[in-house]
Amino acid sequence: MTHSGRPGWLAHRVRIPSRNQIKSSIMHTNLQKAKMKTVLMQPFFASFIMNRSVSEGSTPVGTAHTDGKNIVFDPKFVASNSPEHLSGVLVHEVLHIVNFHLSRAGGRDQMIWNMACDYAINPIVKANGFKLPDGHLDHEYFHGMSAEEIYDKLKQNPGGYGTGSDDFIDFGAFSIRDMTDQDKEQLVSEIIQAATSAKMQGRTPVGMDRIFEELLTPQVNWREALTNFLKNSVGRDDYSYRRPNRAYPDMCLPTVGASVGGRILFGIDTSGSIDNHALKVFITEVDDIKRQFRADITLAWCDSMAYIQEFSSDEEIEYKPKGGGGTSFVPVFDYAEGHDCIIYFTDGFCDDFPEPHENTLWATTLKSFKPPFGEVIIING
Repeated sequence: MTHSGRPGWLAHRVRIPSRNQIKSSIMHTNLQKAKMKTVLMQPFFASFIMNRSVSEGSTPVGTAHTDGKNIVFDPKFVASNSPEHLSGVLVHEVLHIVNFHLSRAGGRDQMIWNMACDYAINPIVKANGFKLPDGHLDHEYFHGMSAEEIYDKLKQNPGGYGTGSDDFIDFGAFSIRDMTDQDKEQLVSEIIQAATSAKMQGRTPVGMDRIFEELLTPQVNWREALTNFLKNSVGRDDYSYRRPNRAYPDMCLPTVGASVGGRILFGIDTSGSIDNHALKVFITEVDDIKRQFRADITLAWCDSMAYIQEFSSDEEIEYKPKGGGGTSFVPVFDYAEGHDCIIYFTDGFCDDFPEPHENTLWATTLKSFKPPFGEVIIING
């Protein structure tokens, strides 16, 4: 008996959890189980999940969402899905992050871009053994395509491919935003570390070869490669007797000035995936080439159409970029006749090529870019 005269087992009031408390506990458990399942299945994805806040809260689409640093699940979505499906959605969100989908959108329509990205990554989620909720986007027609290529297909034929399942549910949204150079460097470093760790364990994720190749391929001196291409295509050294040759001051020998050449056609990708930083890099290279090679210049700004500017060797270039739409390489080559070479600056996200042309150099930011003709250099800025 207690001091109150009541039996001991009644001395302390037992707190029975409410229905909402039980529901919240189950949801929390489901999400924790999903994280643990991902960690055990695939170390590459696990490293990104463990380094980010994964929590429950409101989302723009009522399912799941990422801003690149946090992954948020709607409580109702968590309650209505198994840990297996939630694990697949976690991997889905990680793939949005590591593929730079948040910053690659450019001026594209956000809803169509999100769908294109889902079509691109959902097959990878499933290829690695994870499950996705019903309603996810997956169509065999898009397998192996980049998000940019899929976006262009969806724009050309909206609704014509179906969702790949009965009802489309946007369960993996993300915030479209620009990334600072520091953000990009940090993410690249994180990807390389995670990829290296997974490879050492013999557990490299399926379908990630493209992005790994881009990040892990050793860098080359691309500016030197660009200069050598131009020297072989249009350049010849311009000799001058106006200044003595310093090596032989007592002899009347010419000095070598700037290289001079005929006509250069620059294709400059201005599709929706090209951000201001990439465009600035492209323009800077054209400026450097103009100073080094006194050649006539044709600028072909191109998304799915070409917008032409022409300048003689002694004119200053006034840059007037146009574009922002889809991507095709074909229009630029319609202006190839009469030029000594073609240099095409692009992010490489396109598969619409023209017939092969000689003396073509592709200067791209995409390490896995493999055109059917021409030389390729990987640029970075």
